[in-house]
Amino acid sequence: MSANLLTEKKFVKIIADFSKLDCNTEPEIYYVNNGAVLYKYNDVDINEYCKYCKKLLNDGYNQKGFAFLKNSEMLYVYYLKKERVLRVVFEPDAILPNKTILKNGKCELYQLSLNQEKVDCGMSYVLKLCDDSFFIIDGGYFTKGECDRLYQFLIDHTDDKINIAGWFCSHAHEDHFGCFMDFVEKYSNYVNIENLYYNFPNMYIPSAKNWKKDDIESTKRFYDMINKYLMNIPHIKLHTGQKFNIKNIEVEVLATHEDLYPCDFENFNDTSTVIRINVNGKSIMFLGDTGDELSDFLINVYGKNLKSDIVQVAHHGFNGAKKEVYELIDAVTVLWPTADYCFEENLNRDANKYLFKESKTAKEHIISGYGTKSIVL
Repeated sequence: MSANLLTEKKFVKIIADFSKLDCNTEPEIYYVNNGAVLYKYNDVDINEYCKYCKKLLNDGYNQKGFAFLKNSEMLYVYYLKKERVLRVVFEPDAILPNKTILKNGKCELYQLSLNQEKVDCGMSYVLKLCDDSFFIIDGGYFTKGECDRLYQFLIDHTDDKINIAGWFCSHAHEDHFGCFMDFVEKYSNYVNIENLYYNFPNMYIPSAKNWKKDDIESTKRFYDMINKYLMNIPHIKLHTGQKFNIKNIEVEVLATHEDLYPCDFENFNDTSTVIRINVNGKSIMFLGDTGDELSDFLINVYGKNLKSDIVQVAHHGFNGAKKEVYELIDAVTVLWPTADYCFEENLNRDANKYLFKESKTAKEHIISGYGTKSIVL
């Protein structure tokens, strides 16, 4: 049986209650976490997709982008023409990103240097937005004192109370979201966090038995922390194809783990959510810890549309995204969320060698292990 194939009777009843695609192919069904169920229809043409969307409208759903809403339920419907695949995510009590007008103004991107004396990985980015609020990506490991350093950084870069317009967690690895959990536990009463963005997989799929015990325990702690300290803010589960504005940045969701089923996720890094941020004519690709499976999806679905001005190197320059991903992104500025000693040790890896030595486009390399740096956008 493929990973996470849905067999639980309680979910079979749920999915029988909403409109399905009328076709001869039975869908693959997966439980993708937090009550969400994924229908994956293969070999669907665009006419069938359009007909299905009209059917949902006739069945009383209201459409907002790729989302179809009725009562407290959402069907997130997106079609990949090149793959001829239709995915329908059923999500009860779904919260969509706010629809806001894109503002104008300066934005500054910071790649934070982390405490990497004992931990050779970790990733933390902060965008200071036009109104002095912040958008945070990951935050780093829960190394002792790391959340205090982040808090002090935010204090030093605003003249008012700290307002975090959004906090995005790329995936549930401790070196990416560990600091976030310590931060909300210690400082949630002293800052304002408007929205939390993420999409983590089901922790109980068959391959989870091969995941590190610490990853599963940390994910459980994540849910405990947000339900205890951030229960009154929107917890927004991201889906491929979404675009939304936060102050003066536009966020595009290019991929989540939902795109890869029936992948068994032996490589937990492939559960990363990939986003691109567009601001003032510049684009920044955040790959998280993208691995081979996610690389193939990005290459096959987007191709040259991956082109971006700035790219974050996947998995800290270890065995991350494939070389072809970086060739298609073709960035001028390369962000390396890695310790100084790891950067030099890993330069001979295929993708890294391309970025640092072979690319004719990449002109600027910023390594977090060499200190916190900023880019004005």
